[in-house]
Amino acid sequence: MRETILSGSVFAHATASGTIFFPRLVILHSVHTAAAHLRSSDRPLANDYPYRGNILEFRLVDGNESETGGIVGEVWRFPEGGDVLDIPHPPRYVRALKISFDDPRKPGTDVSSPTPHVVSYSCSSGDVDPEGTQVLDAHPSAIEVMPQTTQGHFLQFYRRTHGHPDFPAPDASWYDTERGLPRLQESNLAVDDQRELVSLFPAVRLPVIYTSSTGHTKPAAITISCSRNNSCTCMKHHLQTIIFDTLDIGPPRYYPLRGDIKAGMDPHSEHWTLSSLTGLWLGSFGQHKTECLYLDCDERRQS
Repeated sequence: MRETILSGSVFAHATASGTIFFPRLVILHSVHTAAAHLRSSDRPLANDYPYRGNILEFRLVDGNESETGGIVGEVWRFPEGGDVLDIPHPPRYVRALKISFDDPRKPGTDVSSPTPHVVSYSCSSGDVDPEGTQVLDAHPSAIEVMPQTTQGHFLQFYRRTHGHPDFPAPDASWYDTERGLPRLQESNLAVDDQRELVSLFPAVRLPVIYTSSTGHTKPAAITISCSRNNSCTCMKHHLQTIIFDTLDIGPPRYYPLRGDIKAGMDPHSEHWTLSSLTGLWLGSFGQHKTECLYLDCDERRQS
């Protein structure tokens, strides 16, 4: 995705009502990387964390004297403050995951013992040093394939409940149905219905986000979890800060995001059509800052 792309905010679930207000849009131009040559299952993913979803992108890295080569997963991050938040900003890439033959052993492991040559998953700390450089505190993580589910999120206020927009929605054009998931055995999953628990909460505990069954079936997805549990600083890569408390302690689900690569086209060109807008865009949503929006053209409605 670090190529010339039409880019923006994919998260229609960025608003409680599910309504998207079209912001100022820009075309994101970035440098070509080896990510374009990865298998399709290794290309960008979008997760369903309530109101603050996330994009995870992969690229190949060469080895050096401190680590072996492998596939690195990086999350997109945008400016959180400043005086220029009224315009979209290109993402900053923050390392969150590595897939390799490294040996992220637990503390106290006998380093002289042989290790099997198997693929390992390691996550990186979300900490930075005084110079602002990310601290690569590699430690074991896990990637799991989760089956279909009807579990969704709800936001409970004192006298009303808001259902979080389905993610992905049944007709989500950004969801890449042609890409498969990693060849891993599906984990067991049961719907964690917290509706009854929330009904017992006093008003002082509200608002709060909880999970329950919906009428919509989400497709299979992958999750990324840390061996140190969700309190580890590395999980901030996947669980961004939101203003509401949440009862959902599970890792978010990641879904394949379309990675259509297109050259930008001048709207004044005679070759420009509505379909020229198709793709992932960056947009400015005021107080929500830069977010991602996937645009698609409905040829039947010409809209």
